[in-house]
Amino acid sequence: VRFRPTDQWDGRIDVSIGGVAMHWRVVDADQEASGAIVLGGMTSGSEPLWNDQYWFELRFSDAPPLIRYWGNQIVWREDRAA
Repeated sequence: VRFRPTDQWDGRIDVSIGGVAMHWRVVDADQEASGAIVLGGMTSGSEPLWNDQYWFELRFSDAPPLIRYWGNQIVWREDRAA
């Protein structure tokens, strides 16, 4: 998992899951009261892997970093960075 900023709050997430390399655009960035930054967007390119796209939240402040996937307002899956 790697974040590439394009400006102060936007950017691109580079991920590889199950051998599938994807580039996800960050369209939302929030800072929680604890100071943690949460980046969000859609899982573009995930159709070959999951037959769908999902909203993601990337939480770098978790140890290890966590990607949470949402579908229909419920958490569908969570992955920890290796």
